Amino acid sequence: TEQTEDDLRRTLDTLEVQNITYRQARDQAISANQSKSVFLANISHELRTPLTLIVGPIENILQTERISQSVRAQLEIVQSNSRRMLRMVNQLLEFRKVQNQKMKLKVQKTLLSELVEDTCANFKKEAYDKHINFTIENKTKDSTVWVDRTRMDTVLWNMLSNAFKFTAAGKNIRVIIEEKPGFL
Repeated sequence: TEQTEDDLRRTLDTLEVQNITYRQARDQAISANQSKSVFLANISHELRTPLTLIVGPIENILQTERISQSVRAQLEIVQSNSRRMLRMVNQLLEFRKVQNQKMKLKVQKTLLSELVEDTCANFKKEAYDKHINFTIENKTKDSTVWVDRTRMDTVLWNMLSNAFKFTAAGKNIRVIIEEKPGFL
């Protein structure tokens, strides 16, 4: 029994050391994760300001200046990609809010076809460049839904990004907006 008690003490001592090591490793991982999140939030804020300062003047030029079609087309590409980068930066900031459980939905009545078509419009050039037949078919009668437009746009954007990423040239991507009983 004396040997059994010694073995038990050694086992308990070993478990205690392992438990302390585990807690230290866990605390270090939590600290590293928090540092990473703070870093990403700081970088995101630093990127968002210049991107906003790019998007604003481009939109102003496109709306107010008389420019050739070729210049307009190039500026629209810059505008689209700047908005895309701004959207990504905002997603990083939203991720931080999710981590801190501070994200709130901003639900509003939305014309679904308009939201889907606006999001899809960002992919028309990519479809052309990749030789993908990209179609949007609206089978609704101007149906409205209550959604957070930003979150829904993010979902649609991610779905379309994946569709374009995994669709070969010469193939089709179809977006169909339709109502089904109990669903839209």
